[in-house]
Amino acid sequence: MLAQNPLLLEITKELAGRTPDEARTLACYQRLPRGGNTTDFVSEWAEALVRANLEEICAKFASRVQFDTIAPGAFAREFIFERRVGKNLVVSKFQDEVISRKGYRRSADYSDIDELLLVDGLPVLFEIKASEKSYEFKYGRPPNKSSVKLAMRSERISYLLKPIREFFHITDCAYVLVVTKDFHRVETSPLQASFVQGNGIIVPLHATRDELRTEAADVKQRYGL
Repeated sequence: MLAQNPLLLEITKELAGRTPDEARTLACYQRLPRGGNTTDFVSEWAEALVRANLEEICAKFASRVQFDTIAPGAFAREFIFERRVGKNLVVSKFQDEVISRKGYRRSADYSDIDELLLVDGLPVLFEIKASEKSYEFKYGRPPNKSSVKLAMRSERISYLLKPIREFFHITDCAYVLVVTKDFHRVETSPLQASFVQGNGIIVPLHATRDELRTEAADVKQRYGL
């Protein structure tokens, strides 16, 4: 079962449906090198606005909340954490083969970290799903393969948390799934209800998927992003 603590619950309650500050969100977006891929912009903008809102919410908690606790280049047993264009943090997994000329172990992409906080010492992984086309289908895949649904599966959560648990040498971690508000269906979705009962936290953004796409397109045009 996932972990929680009172401060995390307070933070996520404030985060739910919070209207983002555009200037703060833009500043967060511009901190990292971006790929300029139109398809990815909605997701990148969503990650930036979640970060902006979290920074604003957590400012009053001072040292109780820590951002960017895993630096690019850090290692955790079989994993390395890297920063790449368009990504906050990418986790790669070392392979068994060795490149003898340089002595480096090869690595393969494992997962992305959308946002990671330490909240009163508890590692909290935020998984942000903002560009899903449908709750039921995505790119012709069956319903149980939609990315929002997959993100709530226990095996997927364990997979995503494994590098974090190895890095912090800890078992207890929290997991927050952020979705557009039209995908927030705890009262009607058995899967979401089960996810919450298992201490998962699901937080709605301020906008539906279509509204977020419109917002992102407007920002992209006005700022030439």
